[in-house]
Amino acid sequence: MDIIVTNSAAEKAKEFLKRSGRIDERGNPLCGLRLQLKGSDVFGVKYAFTVDCDAPRQDDKIIESYGFKLYIDSDTYAYLSEISESLRIDHVESPEYSGFKVSFPEKTITLVSEKKPIPQTNGIRLRGSLIAVLLIAVLVTGLAAGWLGAGMIAPKTITTPTVPATTEVISLDVIPDWGGPGYDAFVIPSHANGTERILATNTTGPGPNDNNITLPAGVSVTFVITSIDTAVNENFTDTASTNFTIYNDTASGQVASHISKGQLVSALPIGHTFTIPNLNINIPLPPDTIVTFTYTFTAPGVYAYLCTAPCGPGMGLRGYMLGYITVT
Repeated sequence: MDIIVTNSAAEKAKEFLKRSGRIDERGNPLCGLRLQLKGSDVFGVKYAFTVDCDAPRQDDKIIESYGFKLYIDSDTYAYLSEISESLRIDHVESPEYSGFKVSFPEKTITLVSEKKPIPQTNGIRLRGSLIAVLLIAVLVTGLAAGWLGAGMIAPKTITTPTVPATTEVISLDVIPDWGGPGYDAFVIPSHANGTERILATNTTGPGPNDNNITLPAGVSVTFVITSIDTAVNENFTDTASTNFTIYNDTASGQVASHISKGQLVSALPIGHTFTIPNLNINIPLPPDTIVTFTYTFTAPGVYAYLCTAPCGPGMGLRGYMLGYITVT
């Protein structure tokens, strides 16, 4: 990832660091400026710049090309690298905002949401019977979906999605507060069953969560993503990157909404997204729904998947709202 620091940002950073009081005999700052993610709110990802006078961390990315040291921890750098091939740091002075500003000149995903009203959900609730239907489809392929439950019976009015025998099925759950308050996570039921969660505290982060996926190349893969999160974090407006189906309950009954590739999705209330930046896949995940889509990975490699909706400190955190798909 290319990191661009404008002249105004570099001068302001050096001035900022010199005010820390630690300079060498030539007046150069001895401390560095640290960039890190600080969670998010309904308007997007939050970044923080702080003075760091300690020795660099072992996994820090260190940039020294602009007359000062810029530190970026490995998790923040990995997340930013998946978002865009270049990052620009500027310093702006205006009546509305004064300070450092992060932007992506060639961004592949919009990180900061438009400031528009977020409507409340209209009683969208996920019915257990629908979960059972998709659970049956998953079990046919031999994958266990432990978080969905085993004792539910599908009603006759629901048509079970047809999954060809040659299709891989990946069951993925979106669970709020998995690692503690705000630490939402993509959870793979078969990986999480029988493991003890370690919750974040005021001084420590949450424990590990293995949500990495390994798939063969050239095989059709059906993702079954169950969101039990009821929060609405933003309105989603975009052109569908691939075919997908949203299953939910409404006041008039169960509904399966089929979205075709290229179709405009406008102002859809969502809690999260399932996004693979390198493949331009961006699937909205409304609250309390099951979303399915099928994709064939043609090229071996490692692909990050993540949520781009502002969803708390778990956003961009490996093992939480960030995971990796290895295609062999």
